[in-house]
Amino acid sequence: MTVFAKVTGFLAQEIEISAEPQQLFIRGKGKTAVEESDNEAFYIEEQANFVRAIDLPCKVDSSKVVATLDDGTLKITLPKIVMKKAAQADRSQTIISE
Repeated sequence: MTVFAKVTGFLAQEIEISAEPQQLFIRGKGKTAVEESDNEAFYIEEQANFVRAIDLPCKVDSSKVVATLDDGTLKITLPKIVMKKAAQADRSQTIISE
């Protein structure tokens, strides 16, 4: 399963990803610096934080999550946990004649 998220303006080290079997968390904590100059120099620093919780449609292996950040798009690959099907009970009927 793959999840894409726009995180424009954040660096990879400012993003934290964690996963539980059926939930994904994306946290971002960064600073945005803006410089303006007219007759005087101004330096403005803003704190930018976010948290997103995403319910997943199936269980994933949280130990094998892989994430990449490319041009403001975060790509998170979450391997699904393959559940073994329970052995089906023998559904044959026994007919007893009297």
